[in-house]
Amino acid sequence: MATTKRVNEQTEETENQKTKKVKLDDDVSTDTSQPNVYFLQEKDVGITEYISDHNSFFGILKQRYSDFLVNEVDLTGNAVQLTDISRPTFPETEKKQKLKDVDNLLSEEDIQKLDEFEMGSASVSSVMISLADCEDKALRTRVHRVIANLYPSLESETKQEDGKKCLVVSKKGGGPKRHASKSPWPTDRGHYCHFAMYKENRDTTDAINTIAHLLKMKNGSFTYAGTKDKRGKTTQAVSAFRVTADRLHCLNSCLRGITIGNFHYEKEPLKLGQLAGNRFSVILRNFSGEDSVVDVAMTSMRDNGFINYYGMQRFGTTTIPTHHVGRALLLSRWQEAAELILQPRQGGESVNSDLNRERLRIVLGGII
Repeated sequence: MATTKRVNEQTEETENQKTKKVKLDDDVSTDTSQPNVYFLQEKDVGITEYISDHNSFFGILKQRYSDFLVNEVDLTGNAVQLTDISRPTFPETEKKQKLKDVDNLLSEEDIQKLDEFEMGSASVSSVMISLADCEDKALRTRVHRVIANLYPSLESETKQEDGKKCLVVSKKGGGPKRHASKSPWPTDRGHYCHFAMYKENRDTTDAINTIAHLLKMKNGSFTYAGTKDKRGKTTQAVSAFRVTADRLHCLNSCLRGITIGNFHYEKEPLKLGQLAGNRFSVILRNFSGEDSVVDVAMTSMRDNGFINYYGMQRFGTTTIPTHHVGRALLLSRWQEAAELILQPRQGGESVNSDLNRERLRIVLGGII
């Protein structure tokens, strides 16, 4: 599903384009400094036919990454949208609030301090909790129990500081001979936290790698229904195995070009292919054409669709078309495939050079 917008630019940038060619994503090359080098044209790969025969109009596609908006469409037909980036309220948060209200042992400042420490956003090795009467052993015991219940990954102990007793909280496994223990996962909660991920000018893999790195987790803990282009503003669903919504929410303060939200827990993860498609909003710049021509084109697209050709980037961006290599592999022409792969690009060595022949000998196991 696509929405097309027309933008007429009357800026200095547009005027400069009269003398400076804009590099487009779908261009195979804009380099004219190699007059003897031939680059693929659409006609070379069979992109020649159209469904309709109406007049054409001109526009530049994806001149900026912000000109390409993508929303994943889930299996229910709904477009994935990031609508809520507020801190989620789930049983773990409600439990903390309830214990705070009932026991009145931890102040709001203490809870915020412990939350940040547990999430790793505080660059300290431990935090200190102040009590009204640190000499009261019964009171200290109650606070120890509350912290143990609310923060399974943390541990507290009583220490002597300047002749007075105080509570110091640190992360489990902090000692050299101790091993960190995993926080228990509630039995009544789905193992997967699903969320919406909005990203700008970053591909899906890079975005997931960044999130996993910040959480000190493996990339395989995150799954999604499909990858989205780097050059664009895209929104898609992601699932994470046994990661609390609170931990994910805290990342928004340090992520760049990525925002996550709409958290909820599910029993099953997302899997590749679990989507109905993508919804696109496309902006065409430097548009030229009559309104009547555009109306006819849009009507034809709506009623008849269009031929879904592979884009030119699928055939390679160098002088060696990738589909030629693929054809040689399918026909078991291993030497031809190797020669194509090793064939010199612009300014490279000759295919018959000693260096390339040695490469071929290694690749083909010495059969040449």
